[in-house]
Amino acid sequence: MPAPSPSLQADVTPPFAREVIALFSDALPKVQFPDLDLALLESAVEELRLAQTALEQAAAALEAAREAAQRKTEQLNARAERALAYARVFAEGNAALSERVANIGRNKARPASEAAQPRKRGRPKKNQHDSSLFGAEPAVGSESTRVSVTTEEAAA
Repeated sequence: MPAPSPSLQADVTPPFAREVIALFSDALPKVQFPDLDLALLESAVEELRLAQTALEQAAAALEAAREAAQRKTEQLNARAERALAYARVFAEGNAALSERVANIGRNKARPASEAAQPRKRGRPKKNQHDSSLFGAEPAVGSESTRVSVTTEEAAA
């Protein structure tokens, strides 16, 4: 059974609203604005507490339902295992049925911990040795070297 949530014991009123209610309680207890006064603020706090209680009860019910569904799943799997064992014995004289029964266990889903890790998508990382823009540096005497020499000569 899940532990009780701390909000049942703690005040669920937001700090800002708590400060405003304290202001109205201390300094403005009899002041009334159109559709807003201390009584209305206090009733809104009570509505919030009721909503929080309902939320916590629903969360507890959801957790209980999940646990019940998990137990039922485990019970069903145990019964299916037992039924398969009976079917193996029953199918001993029938080769086609024996093969079909034998194949049932092979298709059983693996637990998530044994599942294969998904492959990473995207481009492979660059080789650390290849840090230039286009790979290897141009060889001495290549066109790009000659062009830069020609450019330098033209500037002189």
